[in-house]
Amino acid sequence: MFYGCSKLSSTTVNFSTWGSSDSTTIWLYNVSPTGVFKCPGDLPAERGASRIPEGWLIDETDIEGVGIIVDEDHVLKAEDGPYVTA
Repeated sequence: MFYGCSKLSSTTVNFSTWGSSDSTTIWLYNVSPTGVFKCPGDLPAERGASRIPEGWLIDETDIEGVGIIVDEDHVLKAEDGPYVTA
């Protein structure tokens, strides 16, 4: 999804399980080597290009009010906007 976006240094998600689908396969491969991954506290802190990038901080935060999120079905959602399948 964000494969090769080397300037991407922040991602916010709104799901609490990685699931068994390929929705996040290499989704954050070759992004910035440092950044912040905002997620619910119950999401397992798994690292790698298909999970949370190595070198990124994990911010277990209240994610309400963010502009773009990835929901439980691994669908990108612009707040108050259209849904985009990932």
